[in-house]
Amino acid sequence: MGHQHVYADTYYSTRGDIMDINVVLANMPVRIKAYTRKNADLSYTIVLNSAHSREQNEISYKHEMDHIEHGDYDLNCSVGLIEYWGHS
Repeated sequence: MGHQHVYADTYYSTRGDIMDINVVLANMPVRIKAYTRKNADLSYTIVLNSAHSREQNEISYKHEMDHIEHGDYDLNCSVGLIEYWGHS
């Protein structure tokens, strides 16, 4: 899967954390909008689907940033539970 680097920034969360965020576009199945990886250096990489529109990728980016902001990648539970809690 090839990735095209789109954006990198230092993000200051409302909790006072400083995080490096990388954003890449990748060819993925259309059913996958985006996903995020927490890297070994404690930065994050948000992978957006290159098959989706800019508008959808902006929505997906915000959704992934909400997960980062809420510390979801530090939880020890399934993605399904995280999504359930985030949408209820």
